[in-house]
Amino acid sequence: MSSSEVKFLKVAPNGQISIGKKWAGRQIRIRQISESELLISSGKFIPDRMATYYTPDAQESLKEFDAFR
Repeated sequence: MSSSEVKFLKVAPNGQISIGKKWAGRQIRIRQISESELLISSGKFIPDRMATYYTPDAQESLKEFDAFR
């Protein structure tokens, strides 16, 4: 499905939808824009508890550690 195509889905009674096999295994973020609108984005999302390890300072520290080993 290209960015200009629209896909209509019906939500199953258990609250699930299927967006297709090409999305299988990917991480997605579902953001509720309004009461009747959702935005689904794929990407790599970092849990809040892990965000500290992805700062520039932490990355530099990890590079230094790897060089030390």
